[in-house]
Amino acid sequence: MKKNLLISVFITIIFILTCVVFSFAQDKPKSDTEDKPIVKTQIDPENKSIKWDANKDAEMYKVEIAKDENFKDIVISEFVKTTEYKFNLPDGKYFLQVKVVLKNFEGPSSGVNPFNIGIREEISKLPSSDFDASSVTGNSDQFENVYYDAKKRIHYVPINRPIKPKLDSKVYDTKEIKISLNHEPAFKAFDGVLTFHKEGKVKVNYQLRNVIYDMPEEWKLNAHVDATPPKVDIRFPITRIDENNITYLGQDGKFMLEATDEGAGVLLIQYSINGEEWKNYEYKPVAIKEEGPIKIFYRAIDNIGNASLYQAKLVERSLKKPAFKLVAYNNAFVVKDKQLYITMRNFLLVKYDKFNTPVKSITYKIDNGTERTYSDKKGIKFYKMGKCKFTVTVTDLLDNISKEDFDVEVFDKDPNEILITGEKSNAELKKEVEVKS
Repeated sequence: MKKNLLISVFITIIFILTCVVFSFAQDKPKSDTEDKPIVKTQIDPENKSIKWDANKDAEMYKVEIAKDENFKDIVISEFVKTTEYKFNLPDGKYFLQVKVVLKNFEGPSSGVNPFNIGIREEISKLPSSDFDASSVTGNSDQFENVYYDAKKRIHYVPINRPIKPKLDSKVYDTKEIKISLNHEPAFKAFDGVLTFHKEGKVKVNYQLRNVIYDMPEEWKLNAHVDATPPKVDIRFPITRIDENNITYLGQDGKFMLEATDEGAGVLLIQYSINGEEWKNYEYKPVAIKEEGPIKIFYRAIDNIGNASLYQAKLVERSLKKPAFKLVAYNNAFVVKDKQLYITMRNFLLVKYDKFNTPVKSITYKIDNGTERTYSDKKGIKFYKMGKCKFTVTVTDLLDNISKEDFDVEVFDKDPNEILITGEKSNAELKKEVEVKS
C-alpha cells in the first residue's frame, strides 16, 4: 500500500515537471538568429495610410515611423490591434517598420520600408553638362579667344586654350613672329599659338617681321588669365515655401536667374527644364505652367568660355486650395448639406490643418456686410436671428484661395430642440463642418 502511494506521487511529480518544461518550451522567445517571416506592408502616401497582412498569433502590432533608416529620430510609435493605420505627417521622406507583438516576445517584422509624402520621384534625366568653350572666341580685333573689357581696360585670356594673333594676309605677309613673355629681354621664336596653364597676370610682346620691308612691328598684350567661371543663382517670387529641399510655388510659378563674374564678365545664362535642351536665359522671369514636380538646371558662361558647373533646384507648383473646418465653440450646431443652424449663444472657429501650406489670411463676411479679418480670440458670432449668407475665404502663402459660402439660420434655442421638434428633417447635429481642398 505504502509502496503504491510512493509510485503515485512519483508519477505525479514527473507529469508536473513535463508540463512545466513543455510550457516553457512553448513560451520561450525566439532567438535573434531564428528566421522571422516578413510582414508585407502596403503604404499609401497620398491617403496617408498603411495596411499589412494579419498574423493569427498577434496580440497587437507596433507601428514605427522615423525620419532616418536607423530609427533614431522616431516621429510615430504606437501599438494597434488592427491591420491598418492612418497617420498625419508633413511632406518629407520617412521610414516605416511594423512589428508583430506576440504574447511574451516580439514576432515578425516588416523590415525598414522607405516612403515619401508629397515628394515626387526625383527627375532622373540630366541635361548635357559639357559646354563647347570653342564657340566663345572673344571680342579682340588683334587676338583670337581674347576678350577686352573696355570699362576695366583689361584683356582676359582663357586657361588651357590657345590664343594667337589675327593676321590679315593682305596687310601682313609675315616672315617671322617672335614673342617675349612677362618682360623677358630676349624675343623667342613663336609658332603662332600660345597657351597659358596658370591663372594670373601675363604680359606678351609680339614682334612681327614683314617679308618686304623686313621691319619689326610689335604688338603688346597685357592680359589676365581667367579660369574662374561665373556664379549663378536662382530666385523665386515671394509667394513660395521652402521645405525638405523643395521650393513650392503657387499661382505665380516663375523663376529668375542672375549671375556675377569678377573676371571676364558674364556672357550668357542657360537653363534646362527636367533635363531638356539648354535654353538661353533672356533676363526676364520664366513661367512654369505645369503643376507637379519640376527640376530646374542652370549655369552661366563668361566671355572667354568658362562655364560654371550646372546647379539643380527641385520645385513643385502646387495649386491645391487650402482645406479648413468650421468648429463650434460651445454647443454643437445643426448641419444639413451646406445649411447651418446655430444659436446666438454659440460662435464658430476656423481651423486648418497645420501640415498644409501655412495660411496667410482668413476673412469672413455676413450677408453684404464688411469683410472682416478672422481672429481665433474672437471667433465668428451671429448677433441677429433669422437667415443670412455667410462666406469664409482662406488664403495660403502660395496665394491659393479657398472660398466657401454657407446659408445660416440663427435661432435663440438649443440645436437639440431644433432636431427634437422636427423642424429640420434629415439634418445632423455636428461639432464641425469640413471644407476639403
